[in-house]
Amino acid sequence: RMLDALARIRPKKETNFIDSFRQLAPLLRKRALVIIISSLHDGSQKQIIEAIKMLKAHRHAIVVIAPFEPWFEPIQAKERLVKAVADSAEEKYRKDLDSIASAVKRFGVSVIPVGPQDMAKASLQKYVYAVNEGLATI
Repeated sequence: RMLDALARIRPKKETNFIDSFRQLAPLLRKRALVIIISSLHDGSQKQIIEAIKMLKAHRHAIVVIAPFEPWFEPIQAKERLVKAVADSAEEKYRKDLDSIASAVKRFGVSVIPVGPQDMAKASLQKYVYAVNEGLATI
């Protein structure tokens, strides 16, 4: 239910990852598992990496669940031009997400792209993994 409710939120302005994480860090007094649900599409790659480094400096375990936006708005186009543009946008989105995922992987951060059907499953699997590794509690 929570993930469904989050999927329905319409942002009012662009995400500022650094400011958001700066506000979050003092609230986490102990080492924590931080699950970020974001397409990572609102911020620059540099800003996202700096924000994640800020949380990692406090030794938090971080997982990014990245809803893959083209999956959330499937194109049922019969026109080849519309389909080609949609395919091109999806390819660019994937490349951008892969680039960010590669950049934050060196900090031990996983970026998991998900569609609407596998969002809950992927989130739960990563949480169970974190519990088994001692990074989270039940």
